Amino acid sequence: MEKDTEAFVRTLDWNLLRTFTVVVDESSVTAASHKLGVSQPAVTNALKRLEVHVDRRLIERGQGVFELTAAGRRLYDAAQAIRGIVTRLPSELSSSDGELEGTVELTVGSHIHSSALIRTLQVFRSRHPKVTLAVDLLESREIIAQVLDRRIGIGICTAASPPRGLSSALISTERIGFYCGRGHPLFGRNDLSIADLKDEAFVVFDNEKLKEGLHHVAVFKEEQGLQGRIAAISSSHEEIRRLIVAGIGVGSLSKDVVDAYVKPGLLWQLPPYEGLPMVYNYLVVHPTARLSLAEQAFANCLTKLAEEAGSREPDSID
Repeated sequence: MEKDTEAFVRTLDWNLLRTFTVVVDESSVTAASHKLGVSQPAVTNALKRLEVHVDRRLIERGQGVFELTAAGRRLYDAAQAIRGIVTRLPSELSSSDGELEGTVELTVGSHIHSSALIRTLQVFRSRHPKVTLAVDLLESREIIAQVLDRRIGIGICTAASPPRGLSSALISTERIGFYCGRGHPLFGRNDLSIADLKDEAFVVFDNEKLKEGLHHVAVFKEEQGLQGRIAAISSSHEEIRRLIVAGIGVGSLSKDVVDAYVKPGLLWQLPPYEGLPMVYNYLVVHPTARLSLAEQAFANCLTKLAEEAGSREPDSID
């Protein structure tokens, strides 16, 4: 058995595993061939070679069917872990003089505001000037899914409570107020109560749902009877703000980031003014993820600065 294992390891081609993970990620041989920059027959042949090597069927494919077998799922999980190690090798090997180098790959929810994150970017840059920061934007639910699947190393997302199955740290909270734009009938009025919002059309985030990222906003609106017609929906904070400024409807935004739009008269805050709902932003990593030295240093720095800021965890939603 030991000889068989030794032969398996010695003859395994990493490129076959890489091709396999891309096919699974894309759920398509054709899409994988485009992403890898090779022909479709080359991808199909690589899959066949890998299945021969492991002596297992890995993917059930047919007309309208694309599904991993049990063996395929196990191999994919293992290959993801291997891919994480391989892609971080340059960073691990580059710190010859003790100074961190390499890249921190960070995926952030587009609507997140966090002073701890901003402070971390400043502090980390001053401490480790040779490290490159690669920042991508994604919806929070997708960040959680991809960190769980170990396709993302470090994620910063909005969640109703600490995401299950992940190591997480609360990095910030945001107070959410309600606003309208200059062209809206409620703009500029000081005689309003929350009852005046009940029949209004709303501009909403697509994760403004129970047990999703903006769970607490959804609960607040439900309790207050703010269930009017949805005029527009988006996952982008910038687009939600633009739609509200344009007068499309009433919407909720973080009070911490909209003052620059309220003061010049582009946005008008609506009631209520006290007891506003909160959203909770988390740093998330997979508990078995192998982060590079630079990524681990970044995560530690953010966690420490967030703890110093002292945000409070939300109550359980179970």
